[in-house]
Amino acid sequence: MKTFKQAKVLTLGGAMLAAAVLAAPVHADEGGFNIFTQDYISSLQSLKMMDMMDANKDHKVTKQEFMAYQGRLFEMMDRNKDGVIDQAEWESKLGGIGGKGTN
Repeated sequence: MKTFKQAKVLTLGGAMLAAAVLAAPVHADEGGFNIFTQDYISSLQSLKMMDMMDANKDHKVTKQEFMAYQGRLFEMMDRNKDGVIDQAEWESKLGGIGGKGTN
């Protein structure tokens, strides 16, 4: 039986592997734009981030949990609740989420 510490180590190893896969170029256009910046990958590799996404606290993140978390981020960023994140909302600090205010 795996201990919690072993499970965390295995999960971190899986996250690192996933980050390596995600770091491969993802072409959104012919210019070769890659959405997976080093900062984005680093934040996804943290166990704190995993814990925030892990709604049922089983030390795993399902696609449903991942997508629900992203939805909550969108709702937080869409300050005027119009269903769109405009430039001002994107660049605002928003309590540490997104944009110029966090760099």
